[in-house]
Amino acid sequence: MNLSINKKKYYLTAGFKMQYSSLVGNLQSIPDGSISKNYSRILPALFGEYQFGIAHHLNLDYQTSLQEPSIEQLQPAVNNTDPLNIYMGNPELNPEYIHELNASYFLYDQFNFTSVFANLGGGYTQDRITDLVQIDSAFRRIIQPENVPYERSLRAGIDFNTPIRPLKINTRIKLGSGISNGILFINDEKNQVNRFRYNVNLSIENRNKDVFDGIIGWKISDIKTSYSVSTLNNQKYSETGLYADLTLIPIKNLTLKSNFEFRTYTSTLFNEKITIPLWELSVSHFFLKDNKLKLQLKVFDLLNENKGIRRTSQLNYVEEQRSNVLGRYAMIQIGYSIRGFSAKKNGIEIKIDR
Repeated sequence: MNLSINKKKYYLTAGFKMQYSSLVGNLQSIPDGSISKNYSRILPALFGEYQFGIAHHLNLDYQTSLQEPSIEQLQPAVNNTDPLNIYMGNPELNPEYIHELNASYFLYDQFNFTSVFANLGGGYTQDRITDLVQIDSAFRRIIQPENVPYERSLRAGIDFNTPIRPLKINTRIKLGSGISNGILFINDEKNQVNRFRYNVNLSIENRNKDVFDGIIGWKISDIKTSYSVSTLNNQKYSETGLYADLTLIPIKNLTLKSNFEFRTYTSTLFNEKITIPLWELSVSHFFLKDNKLKLQLKVFDLLNENKGIRRTSQLNYVEEQRSNVLGRYAMIQIGYSIRGFSAKKNGIEIKIDR
């Protein structure tokens, strides 16, 4: 049920819905292994937009949702298929009640090609489902889902794009930040966990793209996690990168491309600092009418420095993935575009652009 107000410069919609969920399961391998859970909740919502002018508006969005626990989380049984990670269900779990509020602002000036996009949002989860982790004397992890009172978060970001006409370039600045606070159990110890992150991306690119197209930039992402009790799990993780994408069309039907990125990973949980330079080159030549046939030679990992390592940061751990890679290699590709259909008398013409 919604109530909407529509005016010349703004609209507003407020309402609610009711969600009813029924989970029924039966685990025949154990006595009294049946599961029957029913959940219901009224979910309010609010949507609004105010138009300051053409391509200039402010939006507001508030939504709620109900996330039920899964049958696996509810089942009254022990999953020991992995003897080092034993999972125990919890039939007493409550569903998560999630609130999300987001406000965004957008401005585009068509006269000087400047754009601004900003957002501010937050979330609050009641009865958050988290994992209670215990490590026994045999170093086995015993995991059981538990409800904690809450988890909350706040995030903000801005994307600013404007040209510098005397230099004939476009500049772009992207800034983002977020903070979250929740509860995590480690060996029955209740920890208040605070997680702070920020990311920056700066880039410039040329405006005249008839013969040359290029963008160069620098980016950084930094994450810090702190525990109130288990301070040995505190961690700091950062990822930086320099990148450059260049395209050159020296003559008609010939395209040269170069993509380069220099990545650096650092973490307090790893002594090793990883740097990975990745460089790709390609040469493409187009044939036939409307350049429908393309012959391309592409060289991957030109410097032969790809280590097949990638790191990501999660709430209570940093994950490092290692994989086998081919190293430097080249590939020849032949492609034919099927775009476009001939126009017929008293018919229609369809054109599909890549």
